[in-house]
Amino acid sequence: MQTVFTCSVLNQALLLQSWLTANGLDSFIPEELTGNILPYIAVNSGIQIQVAEADVDRAAGLIKEYFAAQQQP
Repeated sequence: MQTVFTCSVLNQALLLQSWLTANGLDSFIPEELTGNILPYIAVNSGIQIQVAEADVDRAAGLIKEYFAAQQQP
């Protein structure tokens, strides 16, 4: 697994994970439980979204699309 994005809050990581899943990519958030139980610790290191190494390029493109859609009025 390789980290493709680091979020500052768990909610953002979960939304991105949902977006990746909806587009056919499996992902993993290693800090998911820590972010729920001790969010102030997770914020210091960030909440990572990881995908299989073979999916890194596709995940990066999907994440760019996600944020581009968020900026449109």
